[in-house]
Amino acid sequence: MYKLYLDSSGAILTIVVTKDDQVLASYSKPAFQKQTELALKTIDEILTKIKISLKEIDEVMITNGPGSYTGVRVAITFAKTLSVLNPRIKIFVINSLLLQAGLQKTISILSGYNNKSYLAVYDRGKEIITTQLVTEDAKQGIISDLQGYQVVSDFQDVDIVANFLVLQENAKDINKLEELQPLYLGDNFIN
Repeated sequence: MYKLYLDSSGAILTIVVTKDDQVLASYSKPAFQKQTELALKTIDEILTKIKISLKEIDEVMITNGPGSYTGVRVAITFAKTLSVLNPRIKIFVINSLLLQAGLQKTISILSGYNNKSYLAVYDRGKEIITTQLVTEDAKQGIISDLQGYQVVSDFQDVDIVANFLVLQENAKDINKLEELQPLYLGDNFIN
């Protein structure tokens, strides 16, 4: 079974292709504000390199945010288009913050906008504090209150490929295309 993993929600573009849970090819490089132009081209290059076609992909797992508005839309549009071209394909989504946290005891933080951050807290893949947009003061308060949790920010020193693989069971199965929605957070969560 061929699986394709895609994260274009932030400054790093990550694409992984596996067969029977063995990595055939992976790409994880900076792509800040270049996700749109690099994602499809890189997927095509990877598939050509390993000599398979998009029609052979059985499952796709993408991140649905939070993160870059455009980056999140790239992955969602790719998954929706692929499901129209190949109706038998299974689509899964995972939160960008969970992808960053992996199965660790982690405060997962991604840079947001207006000096705010996206934040969630996980313990071995289980969400302890829900995904939210927080101020710097709120972020520091959560970090201070949760001693013993690893703090990970903006995918620094994170093995994204390994996390995609270990989090397969945590991904949400998308049964209808209408369920494939971006996770956008606004200022009305925590100020």
